[in-house]
Amino acid sequence: MFIKPTKSKNFTYAQLVESYRDEEGKSRHRVIFNLGRVEDNPSLLRIGQRLVELASGKKVCSIEDLQGEEILGWGHVIYKKLWQEYELDRILKYVSEKTKIAYDLPNTVFRMVVQHLLDPCSKLKTYSKQQEYVGLEEVELNHLYRALDVLQQHKEEIEEEIFHNNRTLFNMEVDIVYYDVTTFYFESTKNDEELKEFGYSKDGKLNRVQVVMGLFVDTEGRPIGYELFKGNVFDSKTLKKSLETLSERFSIRKVVIVADRGMNSKENLEMIKEKGYGYVFASNSGVCHNK
Repeated sequence: MFIKPTKSKNFTYAQLVESYRDEEGKSRHRVIFNLGRVEDNPSLLRIGQRLVELASGKKVCSIEDLQGEEILGWGHVIYKKLWQEYELDRILKYVSEKTKIAYDLPNTVFRMVVQHLLDPCSKLKTYSKQQEYVGLEEVELNHLYRALDVLQQHKEEIEEEIFHNNRTLFNMEVDIVYYDVTTFYFESTKNDEELKEFGYSKDGKLNRVQVVMGLFVDTEGRPIGYELFKGNVFDSKTLKKSLETLSERFSIRKVVIVADRGMNSKENLEMIKEKGYGYVFASNSGVCHNK
C-alpha cells in the first residue's frame, strides 16, 4: 500500500491505495480509503504514511482499528536556549544555594515559565499537565508554590543579575527605555491591605480585584525591571517609584523615557527633568518630548 496524491480541479486529494494484479496479470491500483482534501489538512499525507506503516504485509488496516496518539509538546526547547543564554539556571542556582533550598529551583521555575508561555494556566494545572512535554523533569506541586515565594523574596537580586548579565552578553548601552503600565486581575472580589484592590481594569474585569504593574524594557524589548502597585493606583502615579528603581538599583543615569499619554502629567514631566532624563510622551495634541 502507499499514499497517492490525486489532482481534481484545483485541489489535491490523499488516497490510501493498494497495488494488485488482475486476472490478466496486469498491475492495477484500487483505493482502500479516501483521506480527504490536502488543502484542508496539510497533515493528511503524513497521517496516510502512518497508516501504511501500521499495515503488516498485505493486510489492510481498518480505520476503525486506529487510535489517536498522544500529542507531546517540544516548544520549550526553543525557550530553553534563551533561558541558557540569559544564564537563568546559574542565577537561580545561586539563589537556591544561598537559601539552602532542597528542591531544584531552576527546573521548577523553568517549568512554570514554559507553561505560561505555551499555555497559561494555574499552578495546579501546570502540575497536572507535566506529561504533555517531552524531556522535562517532573516537579512537585508544593515546589511550584514554594518557588513563587522565593522569587518574590529575591526579586530585586534576580532582576539586577539579569540586567548586568545582559549588558555584558549583548554589549548593551541602555540610553532609551520604554515604560508602560498594565493590570492583572484575580478571580476574587476580596481586597487586602497590601496589593489586591478594586480599580480601573484594562482587562475589563471591573468586578474583580487587581494589581497594577509598571514595566521598563529596553529598545530590544528586554525587560529591565518592574514594580507592583495597589490595584487602585492610577498609571501616572506609578512613575515616581519606577524612576527611583532605574537610578538607584540599575545605576542608569542618562536615559530617554518613552511612554503613552497615561504618564503625561505635569508632576511626572518635572520629576523626569529633575533626574536629568529626557522623555517622549504621547499627548492629546500629538507627541511631547524633551531631550
